[in-house]
Amino acid sequence: MGGVEVMKVKFLRYNKKGGPEMDGQALIYQLESIMAGAHKGKYPVTLTIEGQLTTGEWFTGTATFKANVTRKLP
Repeated sequence: MGGVEVMKVKFLRYNKKGGPEMDGQALIYQLESIMAGAHKGKYPVTLTIEGQLTTGEWFTGTATFKANVTRKLP
């Protein structure tokens, strides 16, 4: 019997140590750039990641959540 394997992934909301040049690596920066011009509200987001484990095995995972925009994005 096969089951579903679950992997938890944690993303930085913003860059705490690297300075402005590292902000592009933060999830919130990426979402703001994709959602440029969005008005205040909640928006459905589907995030898919792909990666390779240290064993060499590749994986793909998808998560759906709501992005809460608190102000109109530039």
